[in-house]
Amino acid sequence: MAIINADIPIYVVAYKGAKNIDTLIEKLDSTGENCGISGVLIIESGFYVTKKFTSEGTSGLYAFVADLSVYLSSIIGIASSSLYNHADIKLRD
Repeated sequence: MAIINADIPIYVVAYKGAKNIDTLIEKLDSTGENCGISGVLIIESGFYVTKKFTSEGTSGLYAFVADLSVYLSSIIGIASSSLYNHADIKLRD
């Protein structure tokens, strides 16, 4: 059996949560760099926030799936096309 040496990302997924994306950004930023949270998805609003970008609505859910796809592709070592090109994401400063 092959041993996989990879950092496992942590995602917070909730059905309900912050009512605006700025609040979610502030909460994620307040966790600090060492907390290990890679992203937060609120299903009801479609808000998806990471340290690198934000997205909302149906694009938020799509960006979450794209993040998972990139991570899984890196683990098994296959090349894949970037799903991010199809999501409406906003890069963070």
